[in-house]
Amino acid sequence: MFLGYLQKEVPQIPFHKFIIRTLTVKEKIEVGLLTKPYLDTVGFNRAWKAATVAAGLVSVDGRELIAGNKNINSLQQRYDYVVDNWYDIVIELLYNEIDDLETRSI
Repeated sequence: MFLGYLQKEVPQIPFHKFIIRTLTVKEKIEVGLLTKPYLDTVGFNRAWKAATVAAGLVSVDGRELIAGNKNINSLQQRYDYVVDNWYDIVIELLYNEIDDLETRSI
């Protein structure tokens, strides 16, 4: 079922085309598991937002962030890429857009 599935392009980031979507239940659980080590730290909020963005990101400039493979956990790879290469402002913008989609789907 695709009830609750929403997708959109994020217009606020110039020179790039980011497509985001709402998360599945499994992805929300994986975000929780992925960020659990940071639960009682000042970095938890950043980890949560980065993991949510990694899970909800469909494409950047028409390409997947990390090529999908059903035999590996691609969320972990996407999360590692996001935290290693992106800055707070991009993650914050994308997180807010995903959060808006989640609210709209409810």
